[in-house]
Amino acid sequence: MGLFHKDFFDKAFDDEFAFLGKSSGQLLTESTNGELLVDGTETYNLAQTHKNDLHTMMRCCESELKKMDLVGLMTAPFYFERVAILARKDKNYSFEIEIIEKYISSIRKFYNENGLQLGEGVMAGTRYKAIEGRLSKAHELLLKNP
Repeated sequence: MGLFHKDFFDKAFDDEFAFLGKSSGQLLTESTNGELLVDGTETYNLAQTHKNDLHTMMRCCESELKKMDLVGLMTAPFYFERVAILARKDKNYSFEIEIIEKYISSIRKFYNENGLQLGEGVMAGTRYKAIEGRLSKAHELLLKNP
């Protein structure tokens, strides 16, 4: 599979000039009929303004996972890292583990389904590595604080 699912192109480019002057966020919103919006906006608009709001960051995670399924674009790791950080701050280590494992398994599944080499691309990035690195520490903290 290429960068986008074929269905994305079919919807986004019904009119061969419809994409001119539009951001990728606008194209995603139009092609998915707004399914990826959180509170009526693209997730990246919430990244800074709501980064300390666990509920909003969780909804952004769900939107990112849906984006991966619907459009074939990799999830943005930022939201998963923020949820992990906020969960640890609340001493909710089991939830931190849950979100990290969900993120890692989703990425691995995407790679496997699309014939991508594990450990390359996003998986080689610093943010992925940081999220992955939190897992063992979260397990340690959970054992110390059941």
